Amino acid sequence: MTILVATDSFKESMHSFEASKAIARGIQEFDSSIDIETLPVSDGGEGSIDILEELSLGEVVTHSTVDAHHRAIEAKFLLFKDRSTCWIELSQASGLWRINPDERDPNLGSTYGTGLLVNHALDLGCTKIILSVGGSATHDLGLGIAEALGVEFFDSADQNVRITGGALGSITRVSIRNLDPRIQQKKASLTILFDVTNPLLGPNGASKMYLRQKGADEETVEIFEKRTHRLVSVLKKVSGEAKDSDEGMGASGGVPYGLKVLMGAACQPAFDYFDELLEYERAVQSNDIILTGEGSIDKQTIHGKGPGRILQYAHQYQKPSIVFAGLIKDRELLEAHFPMTTFVSISPPAMDQVESIRQGPSLLQSATKKVLSTYIPKHGP
Repeated sequence: MTILVATDSFKESMHSFEASKAIARGIQEFDSSIDIETLPVSDGGEGSIDILEELSLGEVVTHSTVDAHHRAIEAKFLLFKDRSTCWIELSQASGLWRINPDERDPNLGSTYGTGLLVNHALDLGCTKIILSVGGSATHDLGLGIAEALGVEFFDSADQNVRITGGALGSITRVSIRNLDPRIQQKKASLTILFDVTNPLLGPNGASKMYLRQKGADEETVEIFEKRTHRLVSVLKKVSGEAKDSDEGMGASGGVPYGLKVLMGAACQPAFDYFDELLEYERAVQSNDIILTGEGSIDKQTIHGKGPGRILQYAHQYQKPSIVFAGLIKDRELLEAHFPMTTFVSISPPAMDQVESIRQGPSLLQSATKKVLSTYIPKHGP
């Protein structure tokens, strides 16, 4: 029997490689004769740089920047071996993980710090910027990044607007005249790798799907939806090339949409990049049982998240699968969408979240051994 372990990171608890090792230990405790193939999974969110570094594809560069609330921090990105290509992970500077839960407010957030990292990469001589988005604390359509690279925004009184989520509704005019010439003259390219396939607007859009986890209440969600709709009409005057209904335009508070409009950025799913690199489809096809997971599993998993894409392959090839998570929501929806999948929460009901995160590796190992003891006799070859 062969088992594929292809798991994403468990945020604040385990990166992808550590989670895979914990599951593998659980498999070996259950039956040491099982052959195990392990692959890291990433959809471009938090942890993607760790995977690239572990695969020895380049070196990590650390630079001064600011977080989503404009506080000084140090953040990293990966400079590939050719030294002309870099991978910037939006969550490094503008990630939700950097903002304490009681401080989260999309009105205050900006991706400006990520823009400073892009500027530093350009100064290092990079001509191909790969920006992976996911796990952001922001909803500013990437205008903070654009601001850091010279794009200017104005209100109805023709006064300059400094970008935050709360300021988006006051923007009436955009000027790309002072956009960094390395991008404006196409001496450097920008590719956005998105983690989810949601459009920018509507019931499955950026505001209604993701703002709550960034600190918004229901009223704020509706305000941002209207604010974003108005802003789209302003940005269309710059370029009508991007469509807000295209897949992925709602990722990380609309970053792909804004940067496609303002900078002509190319956009594609981050999972596809890692799929080509690590051959997930081949791995699923060639193993008997598929194990995947991440910290939280919910309806967002269906919209292009890494474990969801692994499960799509499992469904395609009729492979039984198990998903491990610290938190599982929308179970009925997930079970209907992935009928050959068993969803397992690794957190004991009486354990609080902080302790569950701290004990993540041991909980994941134990849950793996326990579920296989009942699962294999029913589903194994």
